Amino acid sequence: MRKSGWYNESRRHSLASKGIESGRKSDAPEYGKIYALTSKSGEPSIASGNTWAESEVKRETINKNTYPEPKAEQPKDDLELKDLEQFSRSEEYHKINPFNPNQLGTDGIAYIMKNGYSWFVSDMAIAIGSNPKLKGQEFLSVKLKVNPDKTATATIDDGNGNVLYKQLYKYTDAKRDLKLFYRDNVMMLSGD
Repeated sequence: MRKSGWYNESRRHSLASKGIESGRKSDAPEYGKIYALTSKSGEPSIASGNTWAESEVKRETINKNTYPEPKAEQPKDDLELKDLEQFSRSEEYHKINPFNPNQLGTDGIAYIMKNGYSWFVSDMAIAIGSNPKLKGQEFLSVKLKVNPDKTATATIDDGNGNVLYKQLYKYTDAKRDLKLFYRDNVMMLSGD
């Protein structure tokens, strides 16, 4: 602090030349109080040139619109896919690969993606779309095998058990194994 009692003499002069009165050390924010740094026209705030004391926001003026109540916790994903059986045939298709809009999935695939398995579907779609061994295949069987130690293995085979692609996951929170089919750029549940 300078002899005059100001923190930064050159900054004070610069602000004063613009008509802004800067505060002294005695006019400093206090711990635990809320201050308006900016405000609507006519209301006190630091940016308007008011002191810290004048810019203090009283707790009773803070309404619920300023600080809304926290939202209720979002429901967790249904990793067990309890309603999976309702998807027997699908007529609507959904994008499954962010890099290839031509790869689609059925309603059943959209359901498992919304319930915690989007990582698996998109990983497999990207693998199919980018791996030369898989691109030219007419039909593929896509499987997820979840192990008791929370690891998992994803495989893609030609439908006859010949594994063309394998990916290991060191950790997963998946609760069940999955078997999907991929044909004509559409991924579907094995029962679709």
